[in-house]
Amino acid sequence: MLIYELFETLSREFEITDLGKMNQCLGCNIFYNDSNGDITICNESYIDDLLQAHDLTNCNIVSTPLPDGLMLSPHDCPPINEVDRELQSKYRSIVGSLMFAALYWRPDICFSVGHLSRFLHVPGIKHL
Repeated sequence: MLIYELFETLSREFEITDLGKMNQCLGCNIFYNDSNGDITICNESYIDDLLQAHDLTNCNIVSTPLPDGLMLSPHDCPPINEVDRELQSKYRSIVGSLMFAALYWRPDICFSVGHLSRFLHVPGIKHL
């Protein structure tokens, strides 16, 4: 097989170890079906870890990434000198984690995450 040839070639140049099939990468679980050759990548553990890290495990499940008719604007932001730094840090962390998920596995949330990222500098309560 091609993978074994690659492994042999690399092992001649570098000290490497075969750890077997990959089970997890970038927070995703990887499942193999050897009978038909399917590989399934599941991002459920990444999303669960994200929710737990930000204490959002009891959040409401919705069918759309942003509620219909939600209009966020700079007017929803507090004055720059009144920004809660803890809220700002938490907001940036959540949006950054969602951006990673949107880019790799969840294109359906790209617009919503992009919209929320406009307020990274001065997020208000309405943005959460």
